[in-house]
Amino acid sequence: MESVATKTLRVQFSAMVHQVNWGHDISAAWSAIGPLVGVLIGAGLTSRIQRRQWLADKKKEEYRELFAVLTESYGELLQLHQADELTVDVVNKIQIRVVNVVHNRIFTSDGVMTKMDVFKEWSDALAKLRSGDVVDFSSRFGGLTENIRQIALKDIQNEGGITEGGRKILRRFFVRRGGQ
Repeated sequence: MESVATKTLRVQFSAMVHQVNWGHDISAAWSAIGPLVGVLIGAGLTSRIQRRQWLADKKKEEYRELFAVLTESYGELLQLHQADELTVDVVNKIQIRVVNVVHNRIFTSDGVMTKMDVFKEWSDALAKLRSGDVVDFSSRFGGLTENIRQIALKDIQNEGGITEGGRKILRRFFVRRGGQ
């Protein structure tokens, strides 16, 4: 049999448990912790967005430099061809300038080098100019710059949208993983 003291303690403990308002306590705790959690998630998302914007800006800058060198080289080659001053040395200097700008890209080399062989297309176009076919040279140059432009637009757009990596980050924040 239970003693009177044990029965009294059980009744008192039972009364205390029933008096605790768990909903109120959880609400009070969440009101203190919730804003902190929100700030941390917001800071994480903001830093990722800012990094993506920075990367998109760097890619734009590199594509712009690539277009500038290609266009300057194109114009210079046409002028030299018209003046009948297109020598091997001059062509080689221009070729080296184009090679340097294509291969020295940090942020865009993957897009330009893997999706299309810019230097090969440039060399093929230049071969047409050397053979005297200015129209084909111009046509190939136009195709080259249009291909680069399309790759650049897709590459830069991918930095602004949510890619699979971005989806994974969002899932980590909002989806509870089993066992963790």
